[in-house]
Amino acid sequence: MSFVAFLLERPYTVISDWILIALLGVGAVSRMPIDVFPEIDVPIVVVVWTFNGMAAPDVQNRILTLHERQLASEVDDIERIEPRSYCGVGVIVSSLWRFPFCLSWEVSAPSSSGHDSWRTASASLLPTGC
Repeated sequence: MSFVAFLLERPYTVISDWILIALLGVGAVSRMPIDVFPEIDVPIVVVVWTFNGMAAPDVQNRILTLHERQLASEVDDIERIEPRSYCGVGVIVSSLWRFPFCLSWEVSAPSSSGHDSWRTASASLLPTGC
């Protein structure tokens, strides 16, 4: 007996099998964990310097380079520092990273160090009275 003849002789069996397969598929899909974009909480510290009228190379050379060095020396666990200078604006983006399984690590400590670094840099870079 061919497969097609078997299916044509037993229509109720075929229909019940299709319904069973559909129900099992829906059950499997509903219990399957799908996480295409997992939520990763990578701490980032952003420092923005604003000097109206200052050219982008001046912002880079006078402010961002010095603050970048200061961040690298004073703040622990910095993975990457990305300075960007625009006309009158300088932006430093610092990615703080630690081994992902260290659950006891506090984000507030490097963030606080970054704030202290910003205060020190602003005190040394800004003119007196600002």
